[in-house]
Amino acid sequence: MRNESRREIRYKKERRARKRRRKVLGRLAVLFSTLALLTALGINFIGTAFALDNGAKYSIKVAPGDTLWSIAQRYNTKNRDIRYVVDDIMRANDLDSTRLHVGDTLVIPAR
Repeated sequence: MRNESRREIRYKKERRARKRRRKVLGRLAVLFSTLALLTALGINFIGTAFALDNGAKYSIKVAPGDTLWSIAQRYNTKNRDIRYVVDDIMRANDLDSTRLHVGDTLVIPAR
């Protein structure tokens, strides 16, 4: 093996350093572009989910035999605790008690 001059050694070191920098910069570029894309898609999905969730409401008429509990069970699509669903229905309709009258219209918030 021949002796390399200092210039050749320095040139090889610099070349390795440039290669390493290019690799790191390439990986960072891929990472940041992926994060930017996911952020843009995530904001879009979150905005859509909130728009649908907050704006969606059911309007029903109270039938004979209906109770807040039975109505909450019927419209509990996400398997939440029924007590919380009843509470949401009461809040959405400004009800002070659980007493319902046949023919009343209730707003059922979709959560």
